[in-house]
Parts: sequence; structure tokens; C-alpha cells
Amino acid sequence: MAPATDTQTDNALSVAQVAGRIGGAMRALGDGWIEGEVTSINVHRSSGHVYLTLADESASLDACIWKGRVSRCTPLPAQGDLVQAHYERVDFYAPRGATKLIVDHVRPTGDGELLRRRAETLRRLQADGLCDPDRRKPLPAFPRCVGVVAARNDANIDVIQALRRRFPPQDIVFCPASVQGVHAVGSVIDALGRLQATERVDVIVLARGGGSPTDLIAFDDERLCRAIFACAVPVITSIGHTKDRPNCDHVAAAYAPVPAKAAELAIRHSAADLLEELGRHRTALARVFDRPRLMVERMGELLQSSRVRVTRKRLDLIAALDRRSAEAIRELRRRVAMQRQAVDQDASRLGPAAERLLARHTERVGALGAIVDAKDFRRRGWVMATNTDGNPVKSVAQLRPADTLGLSFADGEATATITDVTRGEHL
Repeated sequence: MAPATDTQTDNALSVAQVAGRIGGAMRALGDGWIEGEVTSINVHRSSGHVYLTLADESASLDACIWKGRVSRCTPLPAQGDLVQAHYERVDFYAPRGATKLIVDHVRPTGDGELLRRRAETLRRLQADGLCDPDRRKPLPAFPRCVGVVAARNDANIDVIQALRRRFPPQDIVFCPASVQGVHAVGSVIDALGRLQATERVDVIVLARGGGSPTDLIAFDDERLCRAIFACAVPVITSIGHTKDRPNCDHVAAAYAPVPAKAAELAIRHSAADLLEELGRHRTALARVFDRPRLMVERMGELLQSSRVRVTRKRLDLIAALDRRSAEAIRELRRRVAMQRQAVDQDASRLGPAAERLLARHTERVGALGAIVDAKDFRRRGWVMATNTDGNPVKSVAQLRPADTLGLSFADGEATATITDVTRGEHL
């Protein structure tokens, strides 16, 4: 296009001329059908005309239904409805530079049409492999932080409450977004971008309450589905709570029909599960540490039992030795006495030889007495207990209260009366 010069100013058009050309171009468009969301609607009280605005994500246009055409359009759509409108012409109001669609018929975009479009979009996503289960991102076992995309209202914050119930200490980042209307697709995509760029967010839950196919149309959008598939972290969708799953469910890492299920998918191990598992590990660990203690106790019992058995055998041995020694001493004394008697009888006849023999036997008896005395257990602090018959008492099982015992010490004898008997459990 040639640059403007001073010589071309004579060809400049007036504003009215340009407006006239625009108006002509608008009229040349003729009639047609348009689809969009009703973002505003107002019935003029005095004229009875209906003024509304139709919009999609990228543009909006004003429209008017003249009073005489209103009957064709009843029932009138409500704000937020997705409709298809037939316009007779496009008016251009030059004084304000405004355009207006002159509408003579309005009909809602039916659920059947929306479902048909959903199916077409899903086929394209499947053809590109975005619905392949093998390509879904794995969900983390223990997410450091869970991101949540939902509307800023109580109904859609249910998923946060479900996450808190599942694991109260869980870190959660909430990113609000528009989940219905002409700006929903862009708003949700923007929220996903912010969360996946947030440090420590390991999984994202995209949630929205129930609704009709019209209410959920944003979640069938191909751009949003591709954004979910391309997200750097796995996305769990919980949309609509209906059997008619939107397209985003097919490309997400996982989907949940209700917020509680979404919380289970995002946090695979609940606080109760972890406490139960911790209890099992604690019990197993206690068993491991109890084994050495039980072994030590058992070894102590065995050692004590062995000590008792050894002590009993030693006492029996000492008692037997004492009996044999006593018998030997008595026998030697008897022999010495007999020999001494014989010597006394024949002293005059034996003379010095008898004296020497007597001295040798006396010396031998003294040596044996010293050996017996050295082996006497009582000199090492032991005590031998005997019953009234003079037999050694080896166990408390032989005793009864009021029994009388003879106690033999190294330096003398004593008599004792039993007042109480207690048996050891380890014996």
C-alpha cells in the first residue's frame, strides 16, 4: 500500500462516508445463524424490545429482538445459555459506530448436538494417541503437594475437604478458575500452567460439580484436553459426577466420579492406612527386640537351674564323702584301739618295736583326719541340713512347716524349726 502524501489528501473520505461503506458491508452480509453464549439479556420496559449479547471465548456481539419478534423466541434464553440465533441482518449505528444483530429466532443448542461434537473431538484425540492408557502419567505414591483447580465456591472446594480428611498434613495449593462459560477453557488452561510451574506440586486435581452437557462443554474442548495431556505433572479429573464422561477424563492420568475418590487417587495412602501400617511395623520391631531379651531371660533360667543342680550334686558328693570319711575314721580308730589294746597286753614283750608301730599308726590316723578335715565343706561356709533321722535334706520339697532341722556348721551344730516353705518357680 502506497504511503499517504500531501497530494492524496483530496481523496480522503469523511467519517460519514466510511461509516456508510461499513453499513453497506453489514447489510451485504444478509441473514444467517450464529451460536454463542448469552452473556447478558435485558427486556426494555417501555419498548418491549429484548437486548442481549452473544459471545464465545474470542469475541462478543450485541443483538436485538424487536418486540414483534419476541413471540417467536419464547421462552427467552437465560444468561449463560448456549444458543443458536437467526439474524435477519446486521445493523450499523453510525453515530456510535456500533453493530447490532437483528434476531428473529432463538433456539437452545441441544444436548444431542453437544454430545455429537464431544464424540467427534474424542475421535480426533484417540487418533492422536492421547487416550492410550499406556501413555498416562503415573500417580505419585506420596505427593509432596497437591494442586487443585476448581471454582471459588463451596460446592467445588469439596475436593479440598476430601483431601484434608484423607491426610490432614497434606500440602495443598488451590488455584481458582472459571469452570463454566466462554472464558472457562482459557481460565483452566492458565491455572494448570501456574500449578505445574509451582515447586513441589506432584499431582493436580481438576474438579467441577455436576451439570448438563452445556454446563460441562468447556471440558470437552480439544484445546483443554491437549493441555491436560501435555501437563508436566499428572492430572486427575473429577468433572460432572455423571456417567456421561467429558473428553478430559479420557486424556487425564486418572478420573474420579466424586471428590472423595479423587482424594483417594491423589493421596494413595490415607492417614489411617499409614497409622495401621506403622502399628504393624512397630509390633514387628518389638518382636525383634523382644527375642534377645527373652533369650537372655531363658538363658538366665537355665543357668540358675544348672547352678541348683550342680549345688545339689556337690552337696550330695560332700555328704557321701563325709559319710565315707567318718566310717573310715571310725574303722581306723577301732583298729588303733585294738592294736593299742594288743600293745598294752604285750607291751612288756614287744618293747621298742611296739612303740614304733603305735607311733606309725597314730601318725597315719592323724594324716587321714587332716585330709577329712580339709575336705569338710563346712569350713568353706557351707551348711549341711539333716532331718531328725540324720539324713541330709536336699530339697524344700522334703520340708513342712514345724519340721525340725539339724544344721551342721564348721564350728558347731544348731537346731532350727521350719516356719514357712516357698518353692522357686524355676526348679
